[in-house]
Amino acid sequence: MKNNKSSKNSDLNNLEYIKSKILQYSTELKKIAIESVYLKLSNKNDSLEEKYKSIFQEFRNIKLGCFVSFYIDDNLRGCIGTIEPVFENVVLEVINNAISSAFKDPRFKPISLQELPYLKTKIDFIINIEKIDNLESLNPRKYGVIVKSLKNKEKRGVLLPDIQGVDTIEDQLKIVFNKAGLIYNKENLFKENEIYKFEVIRI
Repeated sequence: MKNNKSSKNSDLNNLEYIKSKILQYSTELKKIAIESVYLKLSNKNDSLEEKYKSIFQEFRNIKLGCFVSFYIDDNLRGCIGTIEPVFENVVLEVINNAISSAFKDPRFKPISLQELPYLKTKIDFIINIEKIDNLESLNPRKYGVIVKSLKNKEKRGVLLPDIQGVDTIEDQLKIVFNKAGLIYNKENLFKENEIYKFEVIRI
């Protein structure tokens, strides 16, 4: 029992360390996201790893999934991410998700070079993913939601927390079920699906 408590404290301390580091370098991480889009658009082979060597060094052992969102005049222009880390460090996660967000979000046309000066970015780093068996613990301001169909593993949806216009748990669930291509049915929420909540470090 003592070991479990010690391990939990260690995880919390580690998370606080990661959070402080992300917040410390938030400007650089957002700059890297924008620059990765610029390099793709201009067909340049400049190395972000070389240019931001110190940032790569700072985050070399930190892995987190993240969502990169782009906006122009407060209008969403693309948002794609990873719930769990896919790449070897969080900086590469940002770069690759920024490129996917800019060019592969099926809801939007690819971002153009002309739009680049007006592009703003927001990055959400995913932490504390937890499976739930009731809805009481959800809070659309604090927690994001993941839904996975038990019948069809390919059907899953993700919704980030604290989204304008999403004010209730039901709002949140209806949107995330729709994103997963699933029918929102209160009676069978936990019989046919797995539901998770998560928090984010937002910059």
